[in-house]
Parts: sequence; structure tokens; C-alpha cells
Amino acid sequence: MNWRWAEVMEQALTLSPLQLRQLLFKRVSIEALFPVEDAQSHWAPSFDFTETEIQLNVELGEREQDDPDSPYEYRMGVQLQLIPSEAAKPQAPYSIDVAAQAWLSFHDHDTQPEKRRSIVEVNGASMLIGAIREEIARITARSTLGTLTLPTLRIIPGQLTKTIEQPSE
Repeated sequence: MNWRWAEVMEQALTLSPLQLRQLLFKRVSIEALFPVEDAQSHWAPSFDFTETEIQLNVELGEREQDDPDSPYEYRMGVQLQLIPSEAAKPQAPYSIDVAAQAWLSFHDHDTQPEKRRSIVEVNGASMLIGAIREEIARITARSTLGTLTLPTLRIIPGQLTKTIEQPSE
């Protein structure tokens, strides 16, 4: 197999207006569903996610601004579950339940509120899902059924998050 490579132009990088401030894992539960003797027929690196239910719950909270010149601050929670189903063919090699929480800041005051929220929803959720994907791959790399890499998920603005209230301080 031959690969075609595109020429990459050199470009100066700039910071995104959305910055990840902190990310924590609240829960990580990964369980191999088959014994090591069945590893060949349930090998995770070759698993096809087509028939698998991936459940994603996303919460987003925005802090009220005290200072109009300070960045907008958000808290986002993501829970990702890989739901095992005996009806699915092939069956998922692992049962997975991972929850992460992040604090984000948005530094562009010229962006309209609806556009800003859309950027935070899509890019923030993508950052957290990417971190969850890496954590799952890291843990399953040492598991009996092999490394499981989650597929890339499509994030659609406005259809993913529920708003959470910021606790009063």
C-alpha cells in the first residue's frame, strides 16, 4: 500500500479562544467481558463499533461574570458508557463507564453568546471525549482482550448538552 502525503505549510500557531484549565476523572470503570481464553474471538483492536451502543451524557454550566474583562468560565461534565448487549454482533469486549469533569475558559469577548456556547459545547466535549478515549486505550492496553480505541464521535451543537446550575458560593 502506498501513501500519498500532502505538503504541509509552516504556520505560526496561536492559542484557541477556548482553553482547558483542568480535567479530572470522576469515575473509571472498565471490565473485560470475556475470559482470556476467548481473547482471539473478542480481540479489542479489531472490534467494529457499528452495532454497539455508546451512551454519552454532557452537562455544561457557565459561571456568571463579575468582571466584564475576564474570560467566560465553564464547567463541563461528560459521562461515556459502552453498553454491552448480547444481541449486538460482535459483542463489545469491555463494559465501560467513564465520567470526566473539566473547567474551561473562553477568551474572545467579540464572539456572540450563541456562537460562543456552540464552540464550548462542540470543542469542550471533543476535548473531554478525547481524554476519555486515551484513558480507555491506556487501561485496556494492559488488559487481556487488547487495546480498545473508541471511534471518533460526531458532536452536533445544541443537541448534546443540558445546562447545569452553578452552585452559589
